[in-house]
Amino acid sequence: MRFLGMNLRLPWAAKVSQTAEALFRRVVGNEAWGIFPERNFAQYAVEGFKKNAVAYRAITLVSRGCGFVPLQVFQGKRLLPDTHPLNRLLKRPNPTQGGDKFMEAFVAYQLLAGNSYMEGIGPDGGPPTELWVHRPDYMRVTANALGVNGYYFDCGVGAPKKWTADPVDGTSPILHVKTFNPLDNWYGMSPIEAASYAIDQHNMAGKWNQSLLQNSARPSGALVYKNQTGGTLSEEQYNRLKEEINKAFSGPKNAGRPMILEGDLDWKAMGFSPADMDWIAGKNTSTRDITMVFGVPPMLAGIEGDTTFSNYAEARQALYEDTVLPTLQSILNDMNNWLAPKYGEDIQIKMNVQDLPAL
Repeated sequence: MRFLGMNLRLPWAAKVSQTAEALFRRVVGNEAWGIFPERNFAQYAVEGFKKNAVAYRAITLVSRGCGFVPLQVFQGKRLLPDTHPLNRLLKRPNPTQGGDKFMEAFVAYQLLAGNSYMEGIGPDGGPPTELWVHRPDYMRVTANALGVNGYYFDCGVGAPKKWTADPVDGTSPILHVKTFNPLDNWYGMSPIEAASYAIDQHNMAGKWNQSLLQNSARPSGALVYKNQTGGTLSEEQYNRLKEEINKAFSGPKNAGRPMILEGDLDWKAMGFSPADMDWIAGKNTSTRDITMVFGVPPMLAGIEGDTTFSNYAEARQALYEDTVLPTLQSILNDMNNWLAPKYGEDIQIKMNVQDLPAL
């Protein structure tokens, strides 16, 4: 299996069949070309989220923190009531999600892929009545000589969909929020890409530990064949002995089970030195690297150390001040350019941080 650090530059375009390319051309048209991301989102989601507890914890802390921050709508300096259409939309963006879950998903996709896509559904030219988050691996940017002129969506179910965008002022039903990427003009860079080696090391340390525990926390030893005549085991004898050892003496259920030897077999026990067993320090180092990339204090990811209430409270405050609030504010800046003007002049979406427990 290839890990994140070994397979970062697998181009999506190489996976697209000629049939898919032809379908893309029929939907998008010849006036634009599709730009395919060079990173494998599915691999990030599996190796860097589903299989790594630290990255899962870090992404969840930031994304849920962003969803937990209350939002308010202002017109100039005047706070608008909860009955305002934009306030209602932010509290219930669509029939299946509340505002907190919607923002959590939007931020989580950005942390996983470096890209998040928000679709506004409503009357043409009017304010949206629903907001939806789309999976970044289903979305493609289309462009012409002037810049981004649309977005293309294909989830493999139903007909693909296309939205147009004005390459000059960016007007589009789709809001594309991306992180900074020094080598790509169209797609953002996933934080998992920067943490890929640390995530690989952490995952491999976990697999190594699991294998070690399944073998009684040490390599059990070696069977040495001592034949006075200098002969060796036959192929049949070797396979039979190997099968009996795997069946009767391997695995955690057989830990400590005595072995009865006969003939010219001798047992040589083996063990690890304390330095070889010091894998915990290596896992902690990887954990610090992963949490550093996501802007999460290591204490909140379970690193042992000073875990007094005071230090934990300071870590939560640092998480919000250094990561959660700046991340959310960056998204709100884009929403204030894309969404708020549809509801009137001088409309702004702002955070209400007065009552946040962490602050």
